[in-house]
Amino acid sequence: MSISQIVYVGVYVVLNPKNEKIEKIDLCATHNFPDDAQFCPRCGRSKTVRYTTVKSYAPDGWDYEIEINGHTIEEEFFCITDIKDHPIILIVNIINSKYVINYNADYDNQILPLTTVDHEKLISDFCEVYNAELEYVSQWFDPKVEYGLVIHYR
Repeated sequence: MSISQIVYVGVYVVLNPKNEKIEKIDLCATHNFPDDAQFCPRCGRSKTVRYTTVKSYAPDGWDYEIEINGHTIEEEFFCITDIKDHPIILIVNIINSKYVINYNADYDNQILPLTTVDHEKLISDFCEVYNAELEYVSQWFDPKVEYGLVIHYR
């Protein structure tokens, strides 16, 4: 067993659902819990904790594999959170991506102080390149494009 760590510096998308579903679930629904009982006769759960609420974030109709301009969202982005998690964070899949950041490097490895990077221009360029994708996901989410450091463990 091991732990993977992903460290990403750049433009990313945070998807917050427009409409989250909240469901009330009866944990003792099949236990024949009498109305006047204080505890469930089958599992012993108190009636004060019998009901719980569950939030669902992945909206109906959301399709991560839909094709937009010849590419799927799945090809263009790497989803670092589970689709059911909140918020959904998408980072650019640099292997397949149509979005390329050119730091004007003369070689493969470069040390670049983050203070010298024009974050606003990178975000603006990203929004221009991925306008169709951002429009598509905005049916269900409020996409927010940001620049920063994303660290993810699995």
